[in-house]
Parts: sequence; C-alpha cells; structure tokens
Amino acid sequence: MPSEVAAFLCSVFILTVFAVDFKRKPNVTISHWIPFIWFLIASSRPVVQWLYPNEATTMDIASLSSSKIDATVLTILIILGIVILSRRIKDCNQILINNQWLVFMFLYCGISVIWSDYSLVSLKRWFRGIGTFIMVLVVLTEIDPLETIKTMFRRCAFLMIPLSILFIKYFRDLGVYYGEFGGAEYVGVTTHKNLLGRLCLILGFYFFWEINERWKNKKKINVTADKIGLFINIIFLVLIFWLLRTANSSTSTGCLIIAICILLLLNIPIVKRNINMTIFLLVFILFILSLIIDIENIFVTSLNREMTFTGRTEVWSICLNLVKNPLIGTGFESFWLGERLKIIWDRYWWHPIQAHNGYIEVYLELGIVGLFLLSGVMFSIYKSIRKTLVNDFQFGCFQLSFFVQYLIYNFTESAFGLYSFFWFVFLLICINQSAEKRTCYSK
Repeated sequence: MPSEVAAFLCSVFILTVFAVDFKRKPNVTISHWIPFIWFLIASSRPVVQWLYPNEATTMDIASLSSSKIDATVLTILIILGIVILSRRIKDCNQILINNQWLVFMFLYCGISVIWSDYSLVSLKRWFRGIGTFIMVLVVLTEIDPLETIKTMFRRCAFLMIPLSILFIKYFRDLGVYYGEFGGAEYVGVTTHKNLLGRLCLILGFYFFWEINERWKNKKKINVTADKIGLFINIIFLVLIFWLLRTANSSTSTGCLIIAICILLLLNIPIVKRNINMTIFLLVFILFILSLIIDIENIFVTSLNREMTFTGRTEVWSICLNLVKNPLIGTGFESFWLGERLKIIWDRYWWHPIQAHNGYIEVYLELGIVGLFLLSGVMFSIYKSIRKTLVNDFQFGCFQLSFFVQYLIYNFTESAFGLYSFFWFVFLLICINQSAEKRTCYSK
C-alpha cells in the first residue's frame, strides 16, 4: 500500500474514534486540554523532534543544552496550569496535604541543585519536573478526576497507537531507528524502543482494565455507543500487543502480564476479602521460592534476559563507584553529565544515558536521603490505595496493580524521573486525590 494511502486511512481512523469519543460527552472541562498536551509530548518525543525529526541524536539527549522550542512550549503550559490552579486553591492544598512525602521529595530534589556540578541544567530539569506535578494537580482538581484521566488515556491512545504503526510500517525514517552498529529499532512515535514499550504497557493495561470493567457489567451495555466503545477498546488492545511484540520490549511485556495477573487475582472473592493477607502470602511465597529454586533466574530468562540484564549489572557497579557522596548523591538529574558521562561512554559503545534501574538512579542523584524519601512516598501511596480499595474497589484494584508493576519495572529500567511519562502517569493514577467532592469550575 502506498504511504500516502496509508496516511489517509490512518487519519480517517483517528478522526472516527475521536468522533465516537466526543459523542460520549465525558464529564471533563476545557481545562483538561492543557495537561493533555503535556501528556502527549511526554508520551512521544520532544516538540523539536517532531519539527526536525532527523536532527536529534543520543548526544543531544545527554548534552547540557536544551531546545528553546521545547522550553517555550512547556513554559507556556506551566503558566497556564498555574493560572488554572489559582482558581482551585482549596482542592490543590488538600491534595498537597494528603501527599506530604511527595512534596518533600520534590523540595529535596530542588535543594539538591545546590551541590550539583551543573546547577543551571539541574535547575531547568527540576523546573520541568515541577511542571509535571502542576499538570497532575490540574487533572486531579477537575470536576471528575477519574473521568478526566480516562479521557486522556483514551485520546492519547487514539493518536499515538495508530501513528506508531503508521510510522513503523510506512514512514520508517520516523518510526524505525537504525543504530550505529546496524539493526533496526522500532520506536514509533517515541525516541527509543523501551519508550514505545512503556507507552504500550501503560495504555495496554488501561484498555484491559476498561474491557474487564465493561465485561463484568455487560448487562448494562445496552446502548449502541457503549457497544461501539467496547469494540474500540478491544481493537486498541490488539494493536498495542502488536506494537509490544514489534518493539520487543521484554520488560514492558513482562510488567503488563504481571499487572493483568494481579488485577484478575484481586477480583477473586476470597482474595477480595483478604487483600492484606494475600499480599503477605505472595511476598512470603516468593521469598521461600527464592531460597528453594533460582526464581530470579527463571523470571529473567523468561523475558529473554541474561542474569546480568544484558550487561546492566556491570554498568551499575561502575556508576555506584562514581558517586562521591553516598548520603546526598550528585544532585538532581546531574549524574549523566560531564566527566562521569565521558567515563561511562568511553567504556561502552552503546552510550547509556541511564542506569536502567530506577532505585540505583535515585541513589546516584539523590543518595541515601533520596531513597529514604522515595520509600516514604511509596509507603504513603500504598496506604492511600488501601483506602481506595474500601471506597472504590475496582479503581483501587487498578491502582494497586499499576503500583506493583511500576515498582517491578524500576528494577530493570529507570522510571522515577520527575518529568518522565511513566512518573506522570504513576502520579495521576496512584496519589491521594482527596475524597472531597469537587466544586464546579468555569469552563
């Protein structure tokens, strides 16, 4: 099929699913478009790479400079987000009070700029991280936060999944990256196969949860629009699995399977009545199995990984030796810069720009203090999820499943970055949103 015809059909498909979605008339305000634009940028590639797709390289990503175009766009979105929040002070303050550990984490990241070797770069990246948090607050202070989150997920998928397939199949200069040493890497609308896998993991789990919820309430699905919506969800879940297989992102595939299994497990009646005991037993069983059999090796091998995680453990060792102050680290988003980056790149031809382990990444940048604050954040979020399981069991299951797979994902990839797409989604889904009823804001 000619690429022009494929692009036309893709456009028609995207417009059709958007038209169906708009007919649903979701309970969202016009304000949600601000975080949604941020959501789209975070889930795909920087604005400058959309405008000039052939000019960005790995060196650009790890360099000390940043695109003025991206800086301008993101700054405008942040300003608009602040304007929106200025009219929602009460709800915003309540969310901040309910998530004090998260606030402390952001503040400590900002303070760590002081001892960074590249304070200006670190400060700019922290500001972008604050921008992500502002967008999260805009969403969570909407009239119906959950419906807003669902709408953003759907519409992101409606754009990014068809475009990724189009780029990979018919516009390979945009969707396929050919490395310096040969071999094709399928990236779709993103800049790396792991990022495409991460996008598919997040959206795939969302669509599975939606399909599962609709199927359990199938007696209520008697409206044509609901049936069409269910059919569209199934189509996108199939497309997402095709992309996951094409991208060959083992970590994302494994975490998606784990999240789905946890979600299904939580809906078993006996588990539903004894969630705390179930979690304790799962941890205990995994611990016993690790003593009896080499369960870690079995899991890693099932994901087509070596026990060295494709050489990652060796990188971890080198990175850890480059940290001069274990207590406070090297400063927010400043480890992979300058002399340290040169030392690692001189040793590895594939030029890593992250430790491929979220917990080690936090230690490198923020030290033991950062890991302590991260532990506080995760524990407070888990307590919040336990409350949600009491008040809204189905959404609580979605939160808990996503929470567990997010923690697992960070063992082989780094997804704790304050401005990363995964962190953005994690905060949207999991943090305490305050149980107070939203007031109606002007549209």
